[in-house]
Amino acid sequence: MKKLIVLMVVILIIGLFAGCWTTPEPIIEENEVVDTEVSRVYDLTGYNSNALNSAMASYNTPEKIVKYMADHFTWHAHSTDYTPYEQWLYEDGDCNDFATFAIYCAYKCAGMPRDSLYQVRVKYTNGNTHILAIYALYPWSSEFNCGYSSNGHYYHDRSFKNWYECVKHHDTKTTKTVLWAKLYNYDYRWYQTVYF
Repeated sequence: MKKLIVLMVVILIIGLFAGCWTTPEPIIEENEVVDTEVSRVYDLTGYNSNALNSAMASYNTPEKIVKYMADHFTWHAHSTDYTPYEQWLYEDGDCNDFATFAIYCAYKCAGMPRDSLYQVRVKYTNGNTHILAIYALYPWSSEFNCGYSSNGHYYHDRSFKNWYECVKHHDTKTTKTVLWAKLYNYDYRWYQTVYF
């Protein structure tokens, strides 16, 4: 009987060290080409609006940009993409427009590096999608590495170590369940997919 107990304890210890009871890591795919499944996104490569840049010059952090959007923009679903200038002019837009506006202003007005700005397309189990803006590598803050915005809401209430943690946090803020998420760089020339 003692041998059986010792054997079970040894198997249990080996199982724990072998990772049998650890949380599985997400499946990640990386792609170096434009995602042909992207719908309704705006390529910001070479886009510039001097009027918008001047008007938004004092909004020099993601928090201020998102606060501006919350105060001035109305969420409205539509079938065309707005440029950041058009959203500023019309003061409405959908989640894609909010995210595009936010990362454009973070780059052009807040001076954040392009390689620290991303959009994440989230697909829910019910078939709906949503776009988040991700702000990475804050040079002016040691509190966290990433923050994100969803329409007119900015989240930095915990230490997000990467964009995946931002999406997991977003998943707790909605009644829907995330199926997968695709991270796109600033100009949509690269993306990474995570399956939940």
